[in-house]
Amino acid sequence: MLNQPGTGDPGTEDASLLGSGDLDGDKNTPPDGGGNGGGGGGSQNGGGQNDDFPKWMAQNAGEYKTHETLKQFQTINDLSDAYLKTVKEMEELKAGKAFVPGEDATEEEKKAFLKSIGVPEDVNEYKKVDTDLPEGVQLSEEQFKGLQELALTNAWTEKQFEAFQKWYADEAKREYDSIAKHNLEEKEKIEAHFKNEWGSDYTKNIKFMEDGIKALGGKDLLEKLNKTGLGNDPKVISFLVEKGKSLKGDSLLDGDLDDKEEVPSGQIYYPSMKGL
Repeated sequence: MLNQPGTGDPGTEDASLLGSGDLDGDKNTPPDGGGNGGGGGGSQNGGGQNDDFPKWMAQNAGEYKTHETLKQFQTINDLSDAYLKTVKEMEELKAGKAFVPGEDATEEEKKAFLKSIGVPEDVNEYKKVDTDLPEGVQLSEEQFKGLQELALTNAWTEKQFEAFQKWYADEAKREYDSIAKHNLEEKEKIEAHFKNEWGSDYTKNIKFMEDGIKALGGKDLLEKLNKTGLGNDPKVISFLVEKGKSLKGDSLLDGDLDDKEEVPSGQIYYPSMKGL
């Protein structure tokens, strides 16, 4: 006789199939919600693969099924592309090719890259290039030091630094020659003007002009006139001539100022910077 539930006998509730609620069904069929692996397994793909990882990773073995680094590749093709790119970069690296560091590169990686392409680690490694520029047109020591700092700040290579200096020298020489040509033309014009105006007194008036320069400042005045271009101004020249005439017979002028060095005839004109 079958035991009925509720009789109080030990184990009677589990001794009959009545407790399962399934008299005729397949004994191997689990209750709803059980699934393979028991209840609560609905959030897993086969083999325990989490939905947070790409499906292709389920094919991997062991820890590679859930390796965080592999998670970034959504398909096997993505992984294949990354691998082949790495192989190519390694081959190029062996051949001496340098790679630009990414945004997440360390300071050591950035320094290594800069060194590999020829950027000096110290500002004094940038060397000055010899040029044939006239004095006053070449970079001063202070300017050159500033250029070195600029180069290092902007990661110039030594070749770039050398190339810039050569470019600057060419441009400065071209500008210098252009100014010198213009000033020579102006000198010739002003000479022609005064030769026509002074006639036979031209040489004598040039001497008076020189005396006027010496009396009013000598070499310092001459330098200022040449730098400003006023040495080609007819009014300035006429003023200096009159000043020289007014001092005629002065013992100081007879003794010659500025260590008795005579200002060369025509130097007041502004042909170039050679008279500075």
